[in-house]
Amino acid sequence: MGLADTAGGRFERLRAAILRGGAVAGSGLLLWAAFPPLEWAWAAWVAPALLGAAVAGLTRRRAAWLGVFAGLVAWVPMLTWIRCVTTAGWLALAAYCALYLMPPAVVMARLASPGALERPFGALALCWGLAVSWAGWEVIRGELWTGFPWNFIGVSQFANTALIQHAEWGGVPAVSFLVLWGNGLWLAIARSLVRRRRAPTARMEWALAGIVLAAAYVHGSSLAARVQPSDRELRVALIQPAVPQNEKWTAESFDRMYARLAELSRAALHGAPHLIVWPETALPEVYHASGPAQRLVASVVTHGIPLLVGALDSETAANGELRHYNASLLVGPEGRCRRLYRKQHLVLFGEYVPFRRYLPWLGRLVPMEYDLHPGEDPVVFELDDPPVRFSVLICFEDTISRLAARAVRLGARMLLVQTNDAWFDGTSGPRQHLIQSIFRAVETRVPLVRCGNSGVTGWVDALGRIGGAAGEAAGTLPVTGPDGRPLEGFLIATVPYRAAGDGETLFMRRGPVVAGALAVAALMMSVADLARVVARHRAGQRRA
Repeated sequence: MGLADTAGGRFERLRAAILRGGAVAGSGLLLWAAFPPLEWAWAAWVAPALLGAAVAGLTRRRAAWLGVFAGLVAWVPMLTWIRCVTTAGWLALAAYCALYLMPPAVVMARLASPGALERPFGALALCWGLAVSWAGWEVIRGELWTGFPWNFIGVSQFANTALIQHAEWGGVPAVSFLVLWGNGLWLAIARSLVRRRRAPTARMEWALAGIVLAAAYVHGSSLAARVQPSDRELRVALIQPAVPQNEKWTAESFDRMYARLAELSRAALHGAPHLIVWPETALPEVYHASGPAQRLVASVVTHGIPLLVGALDSETAANGELRHYNASLLVGPEGRCRRLYRKQHLVLFGEYVPFRRYLPWLGRLVPMEYDLHPGEDPVVFELDDPPVRFSVLICFEDTISRLAARAVRLGARMLLVQTNDAWFDGTSGPRQHLIQSIFRAVETRVPLVRCGNSGVTGWVDALGRIGGAAGEAAGTLPVTGPDGRPLEGFLIATVPYRAAGDGETLFMRRGPVVAGALAVAALMMSVADLARVVARHRAGQRRA
């Protein structure tokens, strides 16, 4: 009988471990599925709750490591597009991002435990704790070191027009908070129903938590209704040359690339654009030092249409150092460079290598022989006809909300992204990149236009709708053609823009306060958990 009981106990423990592991893995898979390529937005409303159900009542250490496991299951496939550049970097970044699920898992283990949920207001505490911890640590991930603000859980709701309007006052963290609040509600209800035990106030708490979500949808719809359509329009010709990355930096390919840019730009003139835009580093040379590049640009602007050029730039600093920049130049019909913007936020191990001077072998990790230098300030470009002001974000700068907000505060009434996602052709990377930038339009209430060498070329209106409508087909130029190869072509986008003097959004004035408050609160919760562990350890030592 004793042996039977022992065997039965082992079987039950094994069964429980398998179920818990499956739930944790399922949570990670659902988190991955919420983003491209699958884009199951509903999965974001379930994944954190499933992780919480798996770790409820466990020790902090076990919960933390299960959180990392769920994070690995999510982030390894989510970032698989980075493998096109570096396999080691892909795995290292996925592991790094997975670490940020440790604190929320610990919080859920404590607040979803039977004792915690059976206390008065236990369900509301779980909703609040999960939302603050998860969203707060997302903010920290987006700022720590050089920052990686990629695929916050709120970004998965990019197609939910009502919900994402809350980015107007709190950015993506506000949207993440609401999604996570919903997860806390489902988790509290499920745990109580399974255990058939709940606090006397549980039904009231569930109703209150549900009212918060309903109010969020109503308020989001009202925010959207306040955004008035504009009768001011800018016709932009977006050129997508689709130059393969293995040809991008080879001198023997320059003539072929330049001929393609000239041909597409001439064809786009039939759409009577006010501005022609080339993508990031469409000219892979230093513009002012290249005769062929200057002659190409002159042949395009001679038709009377200004041209926004992505190119390299360089200057000699006061100390004699030659500095190179990833830049954007506005060239007028007269052939003169009117304004120049230099990219401010560089990509680690993509555009520069830290400590290259002391560890030269690190230079083999990037395709460029030298480091780029960051620009210092945003630049507001201006067209004469129509008189519209806009700012440029280069490459992954469209994931940095403060850069977009600062440009609009300086007077930009349109954001224009120049990028090159040819590195990631055939992967979910370009689509993931697109959905990050949608929130820059909602946060600032200005349209955002994207021009890629290869990637999603198109535009987003001030409500965060791709192409200014519910469907994508009419509003973007696809990454690839029917044969799966990168698609070259152009898109004439007619984009309504805000008038000068329109008011700033609350996010532009106070947005960092919301994100900062979430980050501080999340840190305080983690410090409090650590303090409990230390106090219990010391108490155990005294008893011993």
